[in-house]
Amino acid sequence: MGKNIYVLLLALVMVSCAPTTTTFYRPAALDGKVVSAHCPPVESFILFETQGVLLGSKASRAGNGLITMTITFEIPKDRTVTLLDQEIFSIQDDHMFASGKLRGHFWVSAGRTKEFSAATPMPGRTEKKLFFKQITLYGTTQHAYYFFTAQLAVPDQESFTIKLPNYSIDGIEVISPKIRFTQDTLEYMGPLNC
Repeated sequence: MGKNIYVLLLALVMVSCAPTTTTFYRPAALDGKVVSAHCPPVESFILFETQGVLLGSKASRAGNGLITMTITFEIPKDRTVTLLDQEIFSIQDDHMFASGKLRGHFWVSAGRTKEFSAATPMPGRTEKKLFFKQITLYGTTQHAYYFFTAQLAVPDQESFTIKLPNYSIDGIEVISPKIRFTQDTLEYMGPLNC
């Protein structure tokens, strides 16, 4: 009987996970740390830390010549972040080429988000929980978590440069980095619904 349970569990794991090939955009920037996203689990997120605030970014193909950009903020207590620009830009030959308006969201509770204006200040929060940590698109956090999305057209979808919006931390301006995204393909073992 016990052996049958192990065989059943192994079969469930094999059915729910499979070798998968995915195409994604690998980011690169000075002072950025590239990490894996949750789904698919490939190095598609880049993180930048300034005064305890963690800024993240990811690019993904949206179809019809569009790219969806995702920007995230983890903000600890006693910090407030405000976007100084509400748009994101692609750069070509050192000129702004295309832009996309940012739409803001924040986590209300597990699996629930709420939309807010990209011009709204984002207050920080820190909650040390033993269970059910807040899930981000690339890990977990104990801080307030906000994310933005924007779509924009880029001329070359194999490789492109994005200028993230500038923002302030407690009223002090932070100049956001430029990130180079290059298309990559990778095989991984993961869930079929990813």
